[in-house]
Amino acid sequence: MIPEHGLARLLAPAFENGLGAWKEAGVLNGIYRNVSGLELTRRLIQIHSEWIIPKMNRLLVESATHPTRIEMLNSELGKEWANYWNNIYGKDVAEAMAAKGIAMPIQTPFADVQFPENDEKIRTRLGAEGAPITFAEPIMGPFETLISGFNLPAHWSRGVDSPAPVVPVLEGPMIKLKVGNTELCYGRTGISDLISY
Repeated sequence: MIPEHGLARLLAPAFENGLGAWKEAGVLNGIYRNVSGLELTRRLIQIHSEWIIPKMNRLLVESATHPTRIEMLNSELGKEWANYWNNIYGKDVAEAMAAKGIAMPIQTPFADVQFPENDEKIRTRLGAEGAPITFAEPIMGPFETLISGFNLPAHWSRGVDSPAPVVPVLEGPMIKLKVGNTELCYGRTGISDLISY
């Protein structure tokens, strides 16, 4: 289930089936960005055809994620791998520091917690913000509440720049709409059936 020509092509950066990353505003965004960890996991699969869980948990996790293992792999595979890893690691450190700044103090009783007063938006995943899609008029959503729009996932938002309000069409349980040259379907499982014209 790896790309046909191996994982190195994901260092470009490139984003394929959730693997690798795309670069936006100088930052690598993605889902499974740690290509070094993916390569180490691929090698583990070749070495161990059978995995016994939980007996092998420690071996598997440490073999694929330990910083020393990743450093050794990157030294073996060359500068391109090391540079990509440094970018990914740097982003992870920045995200961890940002999370510490907004973490709720678990030692404080809930009644005493001070929440932001300015409706500050705090996300569980950091990264590029998707393009906001606004409907011309609210429409009944898949969970039987009126919705007036949603944000596209960031990787579908490239080239979409604050579009004018769109006119959605309700077809059974799905909302269909067109944004630029792209047709989207929105339902209970989220945004799907992305079709580019």
